[in-house]
Amino acid sequence: MSLFEQEELLHSLRQGQEEIVITEHKRKARQPGVRVEMIAALPVEVERCIVDPNGTMSRKSTS
Repeated sequence: MSLFEQEELLHSLRQGQEEIVITEHKRKARQPGVRVEMIAALPVEVERCIVDPNGTMSRKSTS
């Protein structure tokens, strides 16, 4: 195959292709208060450790 034939083949292949344009992705701004609402919906667990005068420790968990 000669150089001229390769050029013709390349030209014919490029004509059959269409150009694809991909638009840029833009992130939406976070709405105020959304994070506070998400955190407020999480369960809260409180663990209290009580140390007696003789050195023993007891734990109490509350949800």
